[in-house]
Amino acid sequence: MSSYLSIGVLAGCIILAIVLFSKLKKLIRAEKELEILRQNNEKLVSRLDSIVETQEKISEIQNEKTPEKKKAPSSGDSSSRLDRLNSMQKQ
Repeated sequence: MSSYLSIGVLAGCIILAIVLFSKLKKLIRAEKELEILRQNNEKLVSRLDSIVETQEKISEIQNEKTPEKKKAPSSGDSSSRLDRLNSMQKQ
């Protein structure tokens, strides 16, 4: 009887060890998947940050005032044309 009991206990211990080993493998696999998901999350957050920065730059550009347009001189004003050409040459 004691041999049957010891065989039963040994079999129970082996089954328990197998179950614990499989649970440990699942836990290790889940930790690896979690690390991969964390890395993907960091990449997505950095992409989102760059998108937000770009949107802010675009909104700043859209909110800027357009420069005032200068009125073009009349076509018959040759003295102002000469002045402009001379000022360009001096630069």
